[in-house]
Amino acid sequence: MGSNGVKAVALAILGAEVKVVDFSQENAMFANELASGANVSIEYIVSMSFPIIRA
Repeated sequence: MGSNGVKAVALAILGAEVKVVDFSQENAMFANELASGANVSIEYIVSMSFPIIRA
């Protein structure tokens, strides 16, 4: 289902400002290492739950 941050890093390479919410610390570590290797920045939030923001 998820991409372990691979898609997030790809979007960051294309110039997007990326924020990921996931429950897996291991995915966050992998994604941050991948982002570092690609010389891009992503924000990876590890949380079991997150607030729903209504527009």
